[in-house]
Amino acid sequence: MGNWLAISEVYLALNTKTVDGQENPTVHISKLKFQEVQKYMSVTRHAFTAAPMVMNLAKFKALTPQQQAMFMKAAKEGAMAERQNNASLEAESLAAIRKAGVEVIENVNTEPFRAAAYEPVRKMYVDKFGGDILAKIDALK
Repeated sequence: MGNWLAISEVYLALNTKTVDGQENPTVHISKLKFQEVQKYMSVTRHAFTAAPMVMNLAKFKALTPQQQAMFMKAAKEGAMAERQNNASLEAESLAAIRKAGVEVIENVNTEPFRAAAYEPVRKMYVDKFGGDILAKIDALK
């Protein structure tokens, strides 16, 4: 695990070798031009950060049933569109990063990392959300 650094400081830190790596979505790497100051990139796909749609529950309940249904339909459609848009943006970003000469490594064996994190993460969730959280998570598989 490394140190936290403001995104605005990462380019200079990579360029001056103050840091030797960074972890960001491919779109950020491309748009912030980190490919100009890094030679390698591993694509691990270990996280997906969604842009959730949120609403105050009291406000939602104040909507008519028809409005609630419309809201939920739009939210589901938006979630699907976000996934598709993200896939397109990632492909474009990876192409730009490769074009800049960065060696992109995509077949990373992430299994040792997953295995090492599995139990500690599950324990963290139990500690934070209670013992029944694991059954709820496992039911989603």
